[in-house]
Amino acid sequence: MAGVNDPICKIQSRNRCVYAIFLALAVQGDIAEDIAKQIKLQITPEARASKAKRPVPSLEAQDAYLRGRYEWNKRGPESLLRARVLFKEALDRDPNYALAWVGLADTEYLLSSFGNDVVSPREGDAQGQGGRATRPRT
Repeated sequence: MAGVNDPICKIQSRNRCVYAIFLALAVQGDIAEDIAKQIKLQITPEARASKAKRPVPSLEAQDAYLRGRYEWNKRGPESLLRARVLFKEALDRDPNYALAWVGLADTEYLLSSFGNDVVSPREGDAQGQGGRATRPRT
């Protein structure tokens, strides 16, 4: 599967590339099901229903999340502040996007290591929402 830094993706627009990546991820499930049929593996109705119910965040939320992870991986105070904004943007687009909540919590954790001059109180609200990413949906 082509990654975001793949030369082919650089030729295409970023939105088209992000769409292609997530389309490839969606196809993986179908391929796995075909392989399971070929090796005569039985997929239970519960497993099939679980796959169908899996929520998929919007492309805009996924794009903001991936850009946030890019900034987060730089690990500098300024890039972490940019990551915080991008994770919040992803959450504005999809408040139930668990990976964006995790990214925001990771960012707040790393920002805290730079001291209080970088982190303003309640700015990220990750302390209040930290468990949200792992809470079961009702």
